[in-house]
Amino acid sequence: MPTIFIDNKPFEVKLEHNLLQAVLSLGINLPYFCWHPSLGSVGSCRQCAVQHYKDENDTVGRMVMSCMTPVAPDMRISVDDSSSKKFRADIAEWMMTNHPHDCPVCDEGGECHLQDMTLMTGHNYRRYRFKKRTFNNQNLGPFITHEMNRCITCYRCVRYYRDVAGGTDLDAFSSSNHVYFGRSEDGTLESEFSGNLAEICPTGVFTDKPFKAFFNRKWDLQMAPSVCQLCSLGCNIIPGERFQSVRRVQNKFNYDVNDYYLCDRGRFGHSFVNSNERLLFSHVKTAKSSVAVPLNEDELAKKIKKILDSEKKVIGIGSPRASLESNFALQNLVGKSNFYDGLSANDSKLMKTVEDIVGSGPALTASMRDIKEADGVLVLGEDILNTAPRLALAIRQNAIVQAQKKAGVVGIPAWHDLAVRNYVQEKNDSIITITPTNSKLEDVAHCYIATPTDITRIGYAIAHELNPVVVMPSNMSKDHLLLARKIAVILRKTKNPVIISGTGLQSQALLEASANIAWALKTDNCDARICLAVPESNNMGLQLLNPNCLSDLIAKIEKIDIDVAIILENDLSRRLNSADFKTLFEKISKVIVIDSIQTQTTKKASLAVACAAFTESTGTLVNNEGRVQRFYSVFERKEKIKDSWCILNDWKKIVDNDAVYWKNLDQITDAMGQQIELLSIFDETVYRANFRIDEQKIPRETQGYSGRTAMNANVTLIIAKPPNDINSPLAYTMEGFDGHPPSTLTPFFWAPGWNSVQSLNKYQKEVGGEYKRAVPVVRVFDGRKNIKLKFYNKPPTVFEPKENKWEIFPRYYIFGSEERAAMSLALSKKISLPSLGMNEIDAKRIDLMAGSMTNIEIDDQKIILPLVICPELPSGIAMMSFGLPDSQFVELPSYAHINLARSEA
Repeated sequence: MPTIFIDNKPFEVKLEHNLLQAVLSLGINLPYFCWHPSLGSVGSCRQCAVQHYKDENDTVGRMVMSCMTPVAPDMRISVDDSSSKKFRADIAEWMMTNHPHDCPVCDEGGECHLQDMTLMTGHNYRRYRFKKRTFNNQNLGPFITHEMNRCITCYRCVRYYRDVAGGTDLDAFSSSNHVYFGRSEDGTLESEFSGNLAEICPTGVFTDKPFKAFFNRKWDLQMAPSVCQLCSLGCNIIPGERFQSVRRVQNKFNYDVNDYYLCDRGRFGHSFVNSNERLLFSHVKTAKSSVAVPLNEDELAKKIKKILDSEKKVIGIGSPRASLESNFALQNLVGKSNFYDGLSANDSKLMKTVEDIVGSGPALTASMRDIKEADGVLVLGEDILNTAPRLALAIRQNAIVQAQKKAGVVGIPAWHDLAVRNYVQEKNDSIITITPTNSKLEDVAHCYIATPTDITRIGYAIAHELNPVVVMPSNMSKDHLLLARKIAVILRKTKNPVIISGTGLQSQALLEASANIAWALKTDNCDARICLAVPESNNMGLQLLNPNCLSDLIAKIEKIDIDVAIILENDLSRRLNSADFKTLFEKISKVIVIDSIQTQTTKKASLAVACAAFTESTGTLVNNEGRVQRFYSVFERKEKIKDSWCILNDWKKIVDNDAVYWKNLDQITDAMGQQIELLSIFDETVYRANFRIDEQKIPRETQGYSGRTAMNANVTLIIAKPPNDINSPLAYTMEGFDGHPPSTLTPFFWAPGWNSVQSLNKYQKEVGGEYKRAVPVVRVFDGRKNIKLKFYNKPPTVFEPKENKWEIFPRYYIFGSEERAAMSLALSKKISLPSLGMNEIDAKRIDLMAGSMTNIEIDDQKIILPLVICPELPSGIAMMSFGLPDSQFVELPSYAHINLARSEA
């Protein structure tokens, strides 16, 4: 690495960095606004000025903007030069001339990058006394609050929204000295990643609207490191709690997963823990009355002892949204032979296929960082924006990285954002999507639309072109064959491509086709990887326990006697059709449901047991790539609700007094590692409860935590002793280690003089890179053994539409299809109504029009949905809403033939 001199002191830096990033990575404070590690440099704020000298004899130098200056060997600069310091202070003062100076009422107050930087420049006194420029604010929807008068025109917002998130409805409008950042008119921001504006904006212009309603400050919140529960990608988050209520969720930087960004579902969807649907007490339904009777802990224990008699046949039904520990505890209670996965028949079959692909195939699973840095990306069939939203943003980031690499060939540095964009203006040929409907990636990818069957057949054809061992589907159309050959030629030139697919189309053949492509590409010269999106946060973790299939239980439930079923954090009305759901409760005399929210299943249960939500519990999830990650409780609920694994652990002791009792999370972790080989890696990725730094725990509260307030002074001023967390090295207090803890244990970001989210810079080895105390990446499938190249060779035949019959596929929604996120107040305002979609020609063929109520017959089920016209859909296929609140669950075959007719309802 080259050496540069800063104020006559030598430092080693990376040549590919600009001067600002190099200086910040060395831990030296230098103010900035327009620059951001993920956005690069445009040099619009003029705040990062330093003095640059020709050599050691030059005492005058010249002023340069460090964000626009490349690092060069032996260069000499000064950060503390008086002329540069005065210039930076003057720039800060000019920026503040029109600022309202409303910090006491600003939502950003106390964690504002503008506050930090003005103090860093020495500007702390307002001299401007004239009339200020003012703007009208806009209503931008349920997620973001707009206050344009606080703007300092750094352009971060539009650069992120337009260039990274791909939004087109937020822009900069200017006339003379009036620059306005907003929409052309009031209206909800259209991007599914708009919430990141709250963290990208260095001032209080764009702020978190749901958080604003609570009138909280950062120092009011108790926080803990956590993992998003709302899809399978495992994005890292920081929930913040105040007065037993989760007030907001912020992004927690993870270099390999979500880096600086979350999707809006992940950011705003976790308030279900505060909803009226929370299950806060256990209750039982008596034989005489269907009214729920509350139970205290002693009454519940007696009830459980009576129900779980050793003479009775007890089964357990697990959950893909419950932690690894909870599923393991249930399996341990009922026995492996009596433990079922709690998935629909299709999902169960698909997850076994996914496990086979990632567990025994030659291609490793791809992280989001792998996708961002790949030289080729093929999305086959999966509507990732709605099933795994952050993947869509990773592909957009890939387009930026590929442009940077192309510009780098002619000497343009990657950080020089404007120069890169001016040089590379066309799409990258190596980003391709093939989906049944529009993907919203058309601006960065070459997008093709085909029926689900044809997508699978094209996938097989691509794999055949790459390796003739794969069977070519019969009767390929000329257009599809040409497309397959074109894509194969592009992929053959790549060195580290990623093939993305998933379970969204409910097609096993599609998963197999995707695996064939990745495996056909995998050679000594090509590190092809595969990324498969699965439905929920712990699908992969549940699969590691090798559960039985719930569908097998349903098939034989008429023939076997089951006395008790324990259902863990699972709403089976979303897994079973109405007939099977009814049969389950009719054939099993006692159904116990453990959950943190009220569902159709808890309402039908004879005994509903309240457990802690993820914000009040500690556990482990395994994401779609096999990454093991632990989430930590943010606070302890006053109702003293236990983690579901603790409840099951207690029941084990109640039923069998000689049973092994786990006293804390470490002990159940050890038990899992001993019984499941792939989970023996726990010690490498999680910290035990006795971990200390300088003999201190890690505080969940900032040092300025204002937990003691006057709001209850008329009642009491007694502050209860903080609870003791026996399951983690975190403390429910502001007291503890005052420094940088290991990355997985970091509950918030703060450094002296850095109160905003930009304080993350101080925790990184280099700005934009890994943490200083990074934890080794542990993925359960990376240590696979006896890997052999294999291929699937059962391509589907051509689907031929018949009169009044269509091939149907599920339509998922980023807002609404996830059951818990749909309970979030902010997200509920963006939930669509259930519908059936088809193109206009097909609709006319059966005499239907937009809005017509349509009768859909699937096997023995009948569903009535309004028709929406989707011009982009190919003929012969229909798209049915899936997972929306109050919609009926339907088990869709991979390729169903559906009778459609006008409904009289």
